[in-house]
Amino acid sequence: MATPTADEWPGLRASLRAARPDILFVAFGHPKQDFWIDSHRGELPSTVAIGVGGAFDFVAGVQQ
Repeated sequence: MATPTADEWPGLRASLRAARPDILFVAFGHPKQDFWIDSHRGELPSTVAIGVGGAFDFVAGVQQ
């Protein structure tokens, strides 16, 4: 997923609030994910947000 636009944020925020995650893994790639977490951390419903870059691609076998 590409970094969400400002127009997409309200819908994404509503989905996150409904899901009520304890931990949020953000996989937009470095440094986009870090800037995104920093700019939205006050509105995130999770206590912890972790930038994981392309880790899911490697775990899923999409990338080697």
